[in-house]
Amino acid sequence: MDRKIRSISIIFALSLLSILVPKIFPLTGAEVLAIKCGKIIRIGQPPIENGIIIINKGRIVSVGTSEEIPKEAETLDASEWLLFPGFINAGTDMGIAEDRDSQETLSPLSPQLRVLDALDSGGKFITLARRSGTTTALIAPLGGGLLSGQSALVNLAGENQAQMVISSPVAMHVQLGESAKATPEKNPQAPTTRMGAVASLRQILLDTQHYCNHQGQNTEPDIKLDSLIPVVKGHLPVIIQVNRASDILAAIRLAEEFKLRIILSQAAEASTLIDMIASSRIPVILAPVEAWFQKTETEKVNPGLARILASRKIPFAFQTGGVRNGIDLLRQAREAIKNGLSYEAALKALTIDAARILGVADRLGSIEPGKIANLVAFDRDPLINNGHPRLVIINGRCVEKL
Repeated sequence: MDRKIRSISIIFALSLLSILVPKIFPLTGAEVLAIKCGKIIRIGQPPIENGIIIINKGRIVSVGTSEEIPKEAETLDASEWLLFPGFINAGTDMGIAEDRDSQETLSPLSPQLRVLDALDSGGKFITLARRSGTTTALIAPLGGGLLSGQSALVNLAGENQAQMVISSPVAMHVQLGESAKATPEKNPQAPTTRMGAVASLRQILLDTQHYCNHQGQNTEPDIKLDSLIPVVKGHLPVIIQVNRASDILAAIRLAEEFKLRIILSQAAEASTLIDMIASSRIPVILAPVEAWFQKTETEKVNPGLARILASRKIPFAFQTGGVRNGIDLLRQAREAIKNGLSYEAALKALTIDAARILGVADRLGSIEPGKIANLVAFDRDPLINNGHPRLVIINGRCVEKL
């Protein structure tokens, strides 16, 4: 009898809790949404004044000035604001760093680690980033040693992880230079020199090629090598964090030797190798401003690097890196503009160019029919006048009214 009463009490308490505690997502739950906009900012096209966007089931259906609003639509009034595509952070560890899950030290070579297995969809830094206008982020194991694992691209809102993840894995992550080195006291297995780091990478890539060539011949399963098969086959890109020119050259040599698809991350001294990077069309994810002068290998960074990359038509995007800088994505773009980057190039780097680099330009990065409805309404232009977000829409749902 007591057990029955206890069970009834628990059920009642849970029911009451579900009523009293509001869900964070969404603020608007309609499948069909209409947004009346003061100005719609489009990528590579003139803005639309007094425009209307119709969204259905999370996707943009139409964009224009004379769109008929469906009767079943919920309407949002952004008629005094500027509507931008949602901004994309191309490198952060928010969502995993809060629990110190971004720095696995078990082995310096850990390609089998997946951000997906540690992602906290309710992390506080995800909320802060979303409220600053970032709608999507590449969440990566940024501090896990030489070969740190696989990243995931996620929308920064959703009732659960499954609703948030857009793509996983997006890339394999490697660190060269000072970040790849370790002291024997911290990790006896880790390389302690640049030579050792590159040699370790070369060996595991050779092992993976051999493993591929002998699959089905009574080979024992190997979770590390299995994880690297898409890399050596050219299906999964490798984001390599490098800064010194010599480390950038080492990364390019590895890419040529193993036919890897690489993306350079940070790349402080990339301007000294600009011809080589341009001829190879290697994308770059720029270092956050905060990292420029924090260590000796970034002291030669050219503050005008974004402008130089744009002038050579090298694709690039912005990132915030460590979790505590997650809300500063727009600062990266504003600093680049101060150092000579055009407004249009900065906007593309935050949106469509980031989407292209990460392989999702068919779904994200611009306000077009068929794309995921990730949008942010600002009271002023955030790249020029430090505008503040007023509405944040992710997957076609208004998740923030600020």
